[in-house]
Amino acid sequence: MKRFEFHLASALNWRSQRLAAEKARLEDLLGRRIQIRNRIEASGLQWEKSRENTLSKATISAFDLSALDSFRRALDHERARLENEMSELDLQIEGQRKKVVEADRQCRLLEKLRDRRYAEWRKLAEREWEKEASDLYLAKWNREP
Repeated sequence: MKRFEFHLASALNWRSQRLAAEKARLEDLLGRRIQIRNRIEASGLQWEKSRENTLSKATISAFDLSALDSFRRALDHERARLENEMSELDLQIEGQRKKVVEADRQCRLLEKLRDRRYAEWRKLAEREWEKEASDLYLAKWNREP
């Protein structure tokens, strides 16, 4: 009996590599999203710290209030930019998730086909082994006096 050989093994390998690449791209996008979320949170903390530092002074000058207001506007602008970037990134993430699902579906399809072919090969091999065993038994039985 020849050994099991799946003729679409190279296609399965390629699809497995494609799935891994798509998952890696998704992980990269999710990592970038976390970084943006962290930057948004950090800007909020910067604002709170600057506000507390300014308002905790014994005397607050108009310059301090103007600088605080300018800083708040700059942080608001940066926050809006980051939230816009995150919205665009969310769209990319959704598209990438669809690619991962499709690559996974294609990979599982070939894996199921391989498993089915292996089960068929295994049944044929077992039948052949049984036939050989029975032939050997009969040959031995016929030789005995």
